[in-house]
Amino acid sequence: MGRTRARSNKLLGGFVCVLFTWEASPYSPQRRDGRDPPLETRFREGCDKHTPEVFRVTKMKYPRAVPNPDPTKRTKLEDKTTIVFNHNITIANIPERCHEYQLGSRSAVDWVIDQWRIRKDPASGIANDPNDWAIEHDDPTYILDLIGRVVTVSMRTLDVVESLPQLDFSEQESQGCPGA
Repeated sequence: MGRTRARSNKLLGGFVCVLFTWEASPYSPQRRDGRDPPLETRFREGCDKHTPEVFRVTKMKYPRAVPNPDPTKRTKLEDKTTIVFNHNITIANIPERCHEYQLGSRSAVDWVIDQWRIRKDPASGIANDPNDWAIEHDDPTYILDLIGRVVTVSMRTLDVVESLPQLDFSEQESQGCPGA
């Protein structure tokens, strides 16, 4: 056994490592089999799709369009299948399943909606505008494309996790494995 492998075994201490070669992995990014969710980008009537200002975001949000199941409450619930990107653009057909992929206590899509907006620090007065980065890199659609990429990664990650075999810890418990 080589020095690196022996050190890895010592550091891992009973954890099982599963390695895939990049070409053999069914999860490599080269596999494009048409499973990406077909998001629909709706533009407001009369807006020019070729100007960077159309893609400028201030704060994204979910529309409140779902009737509340509680008849005593009049407020509607957020429709997580649609994002109001700005006053010109709405993104529709977001799979509800992509919200199952959580980063801490919220979905990856919720994280993007929360973080990619214009903010102003009250103490210093400095504005954090994600549109500046997109314009500096000559890609005004970056934030819009980011939503699509995050939805795709969320869906694919859920597919990978669901396809993994169930681990059986009963054998480790019977052998007195620490931490099992």
